Amino acid sequence: MADAGPPAVLWHMRRNAALAKWEFMGGPSITYRQEGENAAYINNLTTSWSITVDAAQTKLLRWVFTPPMDVWAKVSFHVGLIGKLDANYHYWQNTLVCTPAAAVGTGPVAYKTQHLQVMQYEPCYLHQIFGLTGGTAYTFTMTMGTSGGTWQYHQGPPQLHMTGEAWPR
Repeated sequence: MADAGPPAVLWHMRRNAALAKWEFMGGPSITYRQEGENAAYINNLTTSWSITVDAAQTKLLRWVFTPPMDVWAKVSFHVGLIGKLDANYHYWQNTLVCTPAAAVGTGPVAYKTQHLQVMQYEPCYLHQIFGLTGGTAYTFTMTMGTSGGTWQYHQGPPQLHMTGEAWPR
């Protein structure tokens, strides 16, 4: 058995002598969830920024995680209300960023074109499974860039959240 804390999670493992490695037999995953803390819109965004959860825009929506051993990590970001505030067509690009780069997998990118009167509010959901190396500190964030225009997103918990889940690989 391997202690995969903190948080304290007990994984059932067995040693495969033929492969000279530990194999995961069962147990709960390490989980993480962060939600928006401000039930309001953040306005006047520039053309590039990181998604934050507070009105002061100082607390990033992120997961900082150092796996105790090599793991698979499922990371999901949800920004439910991205609003376009002007009557010009522009696009946004959201990216799930893993720093440093994961051993397996790269962050996905989502694009959407919006206009004040056409698709004024749109969601973004990014999801990826990464292979992480034990003992390495990883940070998962979501960045947003636009081609111009005026934008906002809502920081309320139902509209803004991320989850992380990890289990041995």
